[in-house]
Amino acid sequence: AFEISDGLTLTASAAYLDFPSKGRRTIYDDDFFGNSTVQKDGETVYEFDYQVASGSLDIALQVFDIPLNVYGEYVKNSAADEFDSGYIAGVKLGKAKKPGSWQLQYQYEDLEADAVLGLYTDSDFAGGGSDGKGSKFAAKYAIDSQWSFAATYFYNKRGVDLGDNADYKRLQIDTLFKY
Repeated sequence: AFEISDGLTLTASAAYLDFPSKGRRTIYDDDFFGNSTVQKDGETVYEFDYQVASGSLDIALQVFDIPLNVYGEYVKNSAADEFDSGYIAGVKLGKAKKPGSWQLQYQYEDLEADAVLGLYTDSDFAGGGSDGKGSKFAAKYAIDSQWSFAATYFYNKRGVDLGDNADYKRLQIDTLFKY
């Protein structure tokens, strides 16, 4: 994290993950979570390894004394032949932390089928896994410092690269307690 000026912070990160999965069976519940598969000795197995490099940026500032974050992340799997990248871009206004405070968020994500190992993705976005794209709208309100209320709407497509390109819509309503 770098403080560029008073009230303006840039946070950057980089990561590399290596999942040696090519030729292996699924880990959980016979579900490949959107990743490419092939047949080997009569079994369905992962087609690729997942050697994933990622980078992200977050710019945080104050707009009329309200926190504003603009962020993005890009991922690339160097072991896949195609459908090997993905990104998230979003904006968050406010921070629901103190009683009566709130936040709003919009995020767009495009995660190709073999950009990451689908098992380790956000289970809410497009129903979980890779091979999805679309929007996330979220709002949160702090009732007090230990309790908040949130609503999130996902308007996505899943199976974009390898599947049936189906619509996926989900409304989540949560109440969160900290203790």
